[in-house]
Amino acid sequence: MSNTIDGFSPSTSLVTDSSRSGSINPSTAAASAPVAPPSGNGADTATLSSAAQQLANLSAAVDRSSGLDGTRIATLQAAINRGTYQVDSQSVAAKLLATQNELQ
Repeated sequence: MSNTIDGFSPSTSLVTDSSRSGSINPSTAAASAPVAPPSGNGADTATLSSAAQQLANLSAAVDRSSGLDGTRIATLQAAINRGTYQVDSQSVAAKLLATQNELQ
């Protein structure tokens, strides 16, 4: 059994329908009195574990990184411009087949 919450707003409370056990009556929920916010400064707080903080830092570092090796790109461009770049067709074919096999 699954329950679906649809149209929840913190400013309205939910009222159960007395004719059905555990169900929500949307028509009476909208007409009910608003729910008061929690006491205090009204700000919610959350604390991340050290593993979650490390993951967040790693994610930020990946976002800042372009993922490209500028030196390697320059070397390849120079070889292509000189006409000395050689394509290793065996390596290309092997990697293509490996990718194909991973997708299946």
